[in-house]
Amino acid sequence: MIKSRKVTLLSNGVCLGGTIFFSEGTKPVPAVCICHGLPRENKPVEEKGYPSLAKEFCGRGCAALIFNFQGTSGSEGEFSFSGWSRNVSDAISYLASLPRIDPKRLGLVSFSAGAFVSWSVVANDPRVKTFASCSSPSDLEKIPLIVEGIKYAKEFGLLRINNVEKTVKELVEDLKNLKPLNWAGSISPRPVLIIHGDQDEIIPVQNAYELYQHAKEPKKLLICKNVNHQIRNNKKAMDAVVDWIINTI
Repeated sequence: MIKSRKVTLLSNGVCLGGTIFFSEGTKPVPAVCICHGLPRENKPVEEKGYPSLAKEFCGRGCAALIFNFQGTSGSEGEFSFSGWSRNVSDAISYLASLPRIDPKRLGLVSFSAGAFVSWSVVANDPRVKTFASCSSPSDLEKIPLIVEGIKYAKEFGLLRINNVEKTVKELVEDLKNLKPLNWAGSISPRPVLIIHGDQDEIIPVQNAYELYQHAKEPKKLLICKNVNHQIRNNKKAMDAVVDWIINTI
């Protein structure tokens, strides 16, 4: 039987709301942390379909954590990509601290902007044994209108931003420092799956090819036909992600 429990993580001095999914038992199990992207609606991650993916992992004997990045619905704090990067690292630490989790078998699955901030974390955190990057930008400096997109998200309450001018200034630095192309080659010998839809209307599929070129073995590139940016809504794609993590963790 799959159970779930609401949790609160402390990161950057703020509280992040999340949910841990696990199966009954007493033996230590592997665990995966699942990271969302920039929100399209003002709802917590628990209301966006991520629990279904978490339960798929549980059905394969792997606990799963979903959480809300700082500055989004379901968490405190203010949005920043550098803050999100720290959130990923702290979520991994939280998973590793749980009594029924095997800290030597931790995986990470990240989507879109969540994947953008995850590449540097994985490169610098050997606790992450396997990584699935979904619909990730290779270099957000190349994506047009990213700054305008952040301002739009602030205007419509999708991201919590107190000082837009300050956030935009920090954003420019974060886009350089967290650029996945700078970190993709530093993850080996841990395995990486790069999965992308060929009809992605927000992050062109070319980003996936660039990341794959920079990554080192072991690596796998999976381009899903007729799939847009919302790749997590595609069952075949998510089955591939679950298989990857379970087989490499």
